[in-house]
Parts: sequence; C-alpha cells; structure tokens
Amino acid sequence: MGRAARRAGGCILAALLILPAAPARSLTLDVGLLGVCRTVQSASIRDVYGNGFAAVPFLEARVYDGLSLALGYELGYDRSGTIGLYEEPTGLSVHGWEAFLRWDVTGRRWTPYLKAGVAGFRYEQTIESAVPLTDRARGRKTAPLVGAGLRAKLGGRMRVPVTVVPGGLSLQRIDEIS
Repeated sequence: MGRAARRAGGCILAALLILPAAPARSLTLDVGLLGVCRTVQSASIRDVYGNGFAAVPFLEARVYDGLSLALGYELGYDRSGTIGLYEEPTGLSVHGWEAFLRWDVTGRRWTPYLKAGVAGFRYEQTIESAVPLTDRARGRKTAPLVGAGLRAKLGGRMRVPVTVVPGGLSLQRIDEIS
C-alpha cells in the first residue's frame, strides 16, 4: 500500500474515532445502492472486454450536517471475450471496496459534494488455453479516492447522485506477458 493510501486510511480511521462523539440527534444511517460505469482506458483491453457496469451497495453514517462517512463494496465488473491468435476464451473480473468521507454543501433540491477516502480492488484475468500458463494476471491495488459530485433530491429520502472519481487500475494482459 502506498503512502497516499495509508494517509487516506488514517483519515478514515480518525473519522471512525470521531463518529462516537457525534451528537445522537445528528447521527443518521442510510443504506443504498449505486450504479457505477467502468471505463477501460487501454484500447487493447477495451477491445477484448469492453466497458462495463457494476452495482455498489453502501452504508452511510451522517455524522454532522453535511459530513458523512460511507463504506461500499463493488459487486464487480465481470466481462468475457476472446484473446490471442487462437481466439481463446478469456475473462476479466474486478471487485472492490471503498471507504470515504463526504462533505455536502447543503442545498434544497441539488446538493454538490466532495468525497475523499481510500479504495481497494482485486482483479483477475483468466484464459482457457490448451497451453498451460505459468503467469497469471491477478492482483490487488489500494489507492486514494478523491471525487466530486452532485445529488438530486427526488422526494422523501430518495436521492440520485452523479459522481466523478478519476483514477485507474493498471492491468497487463496475459497475452502480453513474456
């Protein structure tokens, strides 16, 4: 884990220590489900697997007005395709978690926000090949998470967020490993 990820993790830990100190009247819990569009940056990997969609259930604790702590788990980006000279079946699976603080600039119908935290991902690429592969594309990555967004209030407790979080997970295709 890199230095930035350790710092982000430390911030989340500090927030967890602050959570019990929050006044009981301001502490609220929300459970929700987000839809995440995954965009593959590498053209060669995108040609095989394409872009995808993942669901992220989350738990959010609103500690103070405008300040929340959230945990979510990405159920996964699972894609398949064919690869290489012999068009062998292949699959790519990416699953992850995130923990972050979100600061809302309270609005009535539209609420802009900033979020910062840490995210961890696990990925695996498989190829069904007649030739046994000794190298596997499999790994984990933890990185800082920083983003901004806008939430629309639809009524009652229903809100629709749109968030932009730049970042990436670097993969090397198995057929490129020597």
